[in-house]
Amino acid sequence: MKYLEKAFKFLAKHYLLALPLWALSLIPGILGGKTINLLADGNYWIGLLQNPTAMRDPAQILNLFASILPLFAGAGILSFILRFVVYPPTYGLINTALSTGHSDLNGFVPSLKENIVKYILYWIGTLVVGIILSIALIIVIAVIGVLVAVLKWFGAIIALLAMLLLIVVGLVIGALLGLWFPAMVVSNLDVIAALKKSVEVVKKDLWMIVGITLLINFVGGIAGSILSFLNFIPLIGPIITSVIPAITTFVLTVFYMMVYKDKTEGTTSVV
Repeated sequence: MKYLEKAFKFLAKHYLLALPLWALSLIPGILGGKTINLLADGNYWIGLLQNPTAMRDPAQILNLFASILPLFAGAGILSFILRFVVYPPTYGLINTALSTGHSDLNGFVPSLKENIVKYILYWIGTLVVGIILSIALIIVIAVIGVLVAVLKWFGAIIALLAMLLLIVVGLVIGALLGLWFPAMVVSNLDVIAALKKSVEVVKKDLWMIVGITLLINFVGGIAGSILSFLNFIPLIGPIITSVIPAITTFVLTVFYMMVYKDKTEGTTSVV
């Protein structure tokens, strides 16, 4: 738990470094003020839903979806683009702070320039790994489906156990890949070497990393659920609720960076 404690101490000292992650959570949510428009049109949508005659009209239904979809599509595209602007410099700034004890947002642009290509290569690598794992998962699910069809209730038991096993395997794989980009930033490794280094480092403390990752995400999820009712408040709601995912991501990133630096450099990172 020493890493978790240090991660929160780091957050308290370098909280300004989490602002880009906060913007990453906030901007797609409000999407240039469209949250207000969404709420302003709420009475129109509610009226449609309460009017059975209107909801039988295909034109009305299409208008309903046409007014909603651009918001989600725009938010998704914007969020995707912002990831490439926010994550590379955030990792770089955290690395600087852990190494020297000092870092601020003045280094955002230089850190972006230094790490953007690494992040693009990392994203392509995760995409390839994701495709491979998805194909493997489809094959496993197909096999489970055959077993259930052939073995009936016994197959259903096997399917349940297999699903539980898949969850555990998913957590393990996520942990093994967790230090992939930190290895590229800290050690300046190429994408393949960084992947191998991540697996090498994580497997020595696998369950500690899995446990703390689950804990951080669980606490963040609970806090987010508690504050989710504030999303109905224009502007103020998204501003407040977007703080939770930003803090969760920041603390988790700091945790991964600390683990990698301590395990590879053999020294305690500066907080």
